[in-house]
Amino acid sequence: ALRAEDGQRREVEAAARLSTTFADFEGGVRVNDNLTSANVTMEGSLAVIGGELFATEHVNGSFALVDVGAPGVPVSHENRPAGKTNLRGRILIPELTSYTANRISIDPENLPVDASIGATTATVVPRGRSAAYVDLRVTLDTTSALVELLDATGKPLPVGSLVSLAGSSEAFAVGYDGLAFIEQLKPRNRITVDLLDGSQCGATFDYAPSAGEQVRINGLVCGAVQ
Repeated sequence: ALRAEDGQRREVEAAARLSTTFADFEGGVRVNDNLTSANVTMEGSLAVIGGELFATEHVNGSFALVDVGAPGVPVSHENRPAGKTNLRGRILIPELTSYTANRISIDPENLPVDASIGATTATVVPRGRSAAYVDLRVTLDTTSALVELLDATGKPLPVGSLVSLAGSSEAFAVGYDGLAFIEQLKPRNRITVDLLDGSQCGATFDYAPSAGEQVRINGLVCGAVQ
């Protein structure tokens, strides 16, 4: 806002306000003849939860600590953006409605590619002027890879073939282009593949995780079972 007067008395006044996710700022300058004054105010809250300090908007009522387990993930409250998780994968959401169901959600499209997703939405009903803990933690999977499986002639294995990993009770299906998403991998792995004609083939391969990226192993030839 800006206001100015002129005449026998000179007066100029200006004010501005800025709202952020962690505080509201307001400042003003006033010039009256030869006298100049200025003021700046900040309104917000500091909260210590779980040994971590959060700066947030002024908290008058209930609030929630949302734990996603991954940094930079957008979080929404009642489908309205509330901010992104910090480096520890957490965010404090103020102004929850007490004694009413509050819907908290995350956008799975913004999670790391190696994240194993559980729930993406939670509903909490906090009491008046109280804190709620919302557990939407994801698991960063560092034991999986997309493996391209080929036969001895270099052709992709048939869709629907089943892959068994030594040391695991799970079976992994072969999809198009001979690709199979295999989990629970170790640095050295041995697989057996049950083909559609009833025969089997096998292969061994090494695996090294890459944080934040989907590991892909290309051109793995499935040969005679040893």
